[in-house]
Amino acid sequence: MKINCIIKIFLIIALFVIELPAQPTKIRVACIGNSITWGGLGSQSYPQQLGTKLGEKYDVRNYGVSARTLLKKGDYPYWKEPEFTEARNFDPHIVIIKLGTNDSKPQNWIYKDEFFGDYMNMVAEFRKLNRRPQIYVCFPVPVFQTNWGINDSTVNKIIPIIDSVRKEAHTFLIDFNTPMKDKGALFPDGVHPNAQGYGIMAQIAYDTIMHGQSGVIRYFYAANDSLNKNETTTLYWNTSENSQVLLNGNPVNAVDSLVVSPTQTTTYTLITKGNIADTMSRTVYYYPPGKIKTFSVDIPFFEKGKQDTIALQWTTGSGSTVTLNGLPVSENGKQYVTSSNGFGYTLIAHGDVVDSQKIQIPNIDPDKYNRAFHRAVNASSTEWGFYSNAVNDGNVETEWKSGAGNSQSVSIDLGKTITVNKVVLNWGRVYGTRFYLILS
Repeated sequence: MKINCIIKIFLIIALFVIELPAQPTKIRVACIGNSITWGGLGSQSYPQQLGTKLGEKYDVRNYGVSARTLLKKGDYPYWKEPEFTEARNFDPHIVIIKLGTNDSKPQNWIYKDEFFGDYMNMVAEFRKLNRRPQIYVCFPVPVFQTNWGINDSTVNKIIPIIDSVRKEAHTFLIDFNTPMKDKGALFPDGVHPNAQGYGIMAQIAYDTIMHGQSGVIRYFYAANDSLNKNETTTLYWNTSENSQVLLNGNPVNAVDSLVVSPTQTTTYTLITKGNIADTMSRTVYYYPPGKIKTFSVDIPFFEKGKQDTIALQWTTGSGSTVTLNGLPVSENGKQYVTSSNGFGYTLIAHGDVVDSQKIQIPNIDPDKYNRAFHRAVNASSTEWGFYSNAVNDGNVETEWKSGAGNSQSVSIDLGKTITVNKVVLNWGRVYGTRFYLILS
């Protein structure tokens, strides 16, 4: 759905901010699956036991949903569940996909020719938006007694297809099948493990993650990637066990951190070697006195025929001497200007370097301009890849989609009090049949 303008909402929020030192991020693990992942045993389900084994440096989430299939045409596709959206929004470093058991049901396996493609698409979903999690595909646990149509004969046909996905999509593998072939006593109904069985699954996953492929970069980031003169930041990285790691050509530990204080914009590159080779780069931007970081305007036009007011905002390197149209201003600031002041504004910063930027503000007929363009947007929920800023980005090829549920909403603050004469809504393929337009 595209919404071009509308709702202005005023909120008064009390914020209490406590600044704490940056800490290494926890490694986020998303467990995708059906009832065998969901477990229904609370802390004894396999993802929860896995989280206990991995310890406090990991954040393991259970996104299992009972009876769900990987096949999009299955009777209960995982694709339609809110847990699928939640797992992607979690932005995991590690994804464990354990689906396929329910696909063995006769009513689902009639679509067997689509299983490979659907699995490849699921892997691709977690790699969207330039994200690069470590993805594990899983061989399903054995089926010791046919139940609900789930049968071991078809599961054994599914396993080679999953292995083909592993090879084609360059993922990793967790084999829950082979080590559990003699564990039938731990499957009370022949399909679902008991708490002890889930413990074995957790141990298999733990051993694979912790003692599997070396050379994998799990994360690499800077606590602050924008520095003023004499400031420092900390680089954090985490790679898999037994990795050989170089940071800008220098040997470093597989898991470590480093305080840096660059005197120019610098790119730091982490390179690993092991069973595989991996590379990740992060740029830390240096802003000396006299360098302009940002110079922007909240509403990018003046309304023709009125003495209109807009706000200019800027930030510069610490210690800068700054002028706006020749008049002294603070190094970081905001100033309201009106159309009577003219339409061009030049910011100049002096210090170790000299920098300047210009903003030219057009004078436009209000009926010909989208007042909501790039204004701040709040949405009640979003579907993965369809974020709220697509509502007013000016591009009819992008769209916002809410999550599933009634009473979904989106609001836009237009930045000032105006008279609204027209609202334009561009609906996508999925839209609300009843909606309310509220202005306040």
